Amino acid sequence: MGRNKKRKRPRSFWDKFWRDEHGNDIIWQRPNKLLLVWVTSAFLALLIRGGIVEDVIQWIGVVALAIWAVLEVVWGVNYFWRYVGAMMLIVIFFTKF
Repeated sequence: MGRNKKRKRPRSFWDKFWRDEHGNDIIWQRPNKLLLVWVTSAFLALLIRGGIVEDVIQWIGVVALAIWAVLEVVWGVNYFWRYVGAMMLIVIFFTKF
């Protein structure tokens, strides 16, 4: 009975790094809302110079980017995006703290 079942071979590290669980190569993704908040706040911080308003806008962007990075590390579609999230957390840590 069970002899005709096709066994799935374990996914290699290469597959886990570049592909999702369905075997699709995922290098580029459409930006989600947190990244759009970060880009918008970075643009607004360029337009609004000085004062507490600029600081608040910059921190909104940093928090949005940090949340995005944590979500990528925990639930990234493949190892590549998890790595990108981890690198962004390191960059945020060393540039803001």
